[in-house]
Amino acid sequence: MRRTTWPEMAWLLYAAKLYIGPNTAAMHLAAACRCPVVALFGPSGEIEWGPWQTPNRVVTSAHPCRPCGNDGCGGGKVSECLTSLGVRQVLAAADELLAPSVARSVRPEP
Repeated sequence: MRRTTWPEMAWLLYAAKLYIGPNTAAMHLAAACRCPVVALFGPSGEIEWGPWQTPNRVVTSAHPCRPCGNDGCGGGKVSECLTSLGVRQVLAAADELLAPSVARSVRPEP
């Protein structure tokens, strides 16, 4: 199976109506392509690393230890603050960004 290249990813994100995902390079590329972003944040801080210059919603948990910057909890590679994010929270953020009034203001058609 072939991996998607960064130029291909950029093309896909420019054509997409919405990106949903964690704080990764793909999230930042989506924002650079002016694709609306639902950004999922766990141990990294949304103030420092959140999407900008595009409509976005940031979804976080209420864990008092976040943002900690650690690569997992308790020495593991799994961050509870990320895995505990609720599907309903994410869908609500997506619905807000896909609302007609927001969708029309996002970016011009190519």
